Amino acid sequence: MADRLVGSSARQAWVDHARGISIILIVILHARFALANVPDAEAFDALIRVVQPFRLPALFLLSGLFLARIIDRAWLEFLDRRVVHYAYFYAIWATIEFAPGFASAVARDSSAAAPLAIDYLWLFLAPHGPLWFIYALPLFFVLAKLLRRVPAWIVLPVAAVISMADVQTGWVISDRLASRYVYFHAGYALAPAIFAAGAWVHGNARVVAAALILWLTAHLIATLAAAPDNPLLAFALGVAGCAAVLATGALLSRSTWMRWLAMFGRRSLVIFLAFPLLLVVMRKALELAGWPLDGDLKVLIVVAGSIFGALLIHRLVRGTPLRFLFERPAWAQRAVRSQAKTSAGSLPRVEPQARVIE
Repeated sequence: MADRLVGSSARQAWVDHARGISIILIVILHARFALANVPDAEAFDALIRVVQPFRLPALFLLSGLFLARIIDRAWLEFLDRRVVHYAYFYAIWATIEFAPGFASAVARDSSAAAPLAIDYLWLFLAPHGPLWFIYALPLFFVLAKLLRRVPAWIVLPVAAVISMADVQTGWVISDRLASRYVYFHAGYALAPAIFAAGAWVHGNARVVAAALILWLTAHLIATLAAAPDNPLLAFALGVAGCAAVLATGALLSRSTWMRWLAMFGRRSLVIFLAFPLLLVVMRKALELAGWPLDGDLKVLIVVAGSIFGALLIHRLVRGTPLRFLFERPAWAQRAVRSQAKTSAGSLPRVEPQARVIE
């Protein structure tokens, strides 16, 4: 197979914008969960319902988009870049999230230490909360490498059927693997077409904007009026929503004032790792403040505080002993790599002049 460049880093900036959209939608969902006792957040409740069909599918598709540039490398380097990398950050941040509750419970009752220690170990078998996504990514990467010789025209239809089958094993990772792998593999297998479409959008902004308006109208009808319980309809909404996120990212990348969104995309892994802890902090801060704010405004404050708080923490720990929170130390690296950068970036990091295997 021959390699070819899929475009310059400037032309690929739209991927960062699309990734920024996805990470914001993820934080919004979990911020609303954190404020579940706030009844008057109608705007965010409606938004969450509207984006539900494509919120996670888009994130998985984007996570597979640059996989082709590393998938044929030796297993040792591949495992280091796409398994150990995310496993390290999961272990660190799952421990950080678990530690305060553990310390508080043990301080009240020392006999709670043993059962809580077992609960901690279960985090590495049955992850919960937002970090399940970081846990699942290495499994998606390994499966894609194992299937790399199987034609996409076989993998994608089979994965689509499995996705619509609504597999329920009781283990969140296998269930999400079954329901979301089709989008991840599509990002990997269809990357050349996706990059070509992104470039086309730049030159056809008006046509794409009109198409997005038509899509949004149909999507709103389907999600707010029709309630997409049918598996085929839900899958169709997910696919169309993924395309809409990509197209919106490409459109927004044309505007210099949207560079902040691309920055979110480039730091999506940083945000994903730190925001669950910051959700708790922001929620407690609002409770202590006791401000009589509208529910939607409370959710907005928690979302903004969690995102910018994560970025602030990342900036503050640079060059300090705490940099291990977002940067793998030497002992956690196992493969010999020529241009190794092991800091947390995006999901996964977008690198300039990415190469896609045809």
